[in-house]
Amino acid sequence: MPEVLDVSGDGEFLEWELRVPRDLVYLRGHFTDRPIVAGVVLVHWAIGAIEAHRGAPLDIAALEAVKFHDFLFPEHVFRLRVRPGDRRWHYEFSREGRKIASGRIVEAPPGPTG
Repeated sequence: MPEVLDVSGDGEFLEWELRVPRDLVYLRGHFTDRPIVAGVVLVHWAIGAIEAHRGAPLDIAALEAVKFHDFLFPEHVFRLRVRPGDRRWHYEFSREGRKIASGRIVEAPPGPTG
């Protein structure tokens, strides 16, 4: 997981300031000469941050509008910003004002009760 430097929120957004550890296990083999954080890892981090905030796992139905715009390298400090919605969690990773990745995590509707 990334190193958490700060956590904040303003009621509309949740925001984490994070750093990519130099020895991050996900960097192994991705790539030898210039390791980068894979896009799937960013989605995993967004899900993990939301679950930590909620204190419960997400029952994910879909990922929507997932886009990767730039790279994260070891030691990079970056931000994860999440806006909760009605079963949709919008997320965006950025670094130094540049978008790294974005998308939506869609929760499954509640199951039948009783």
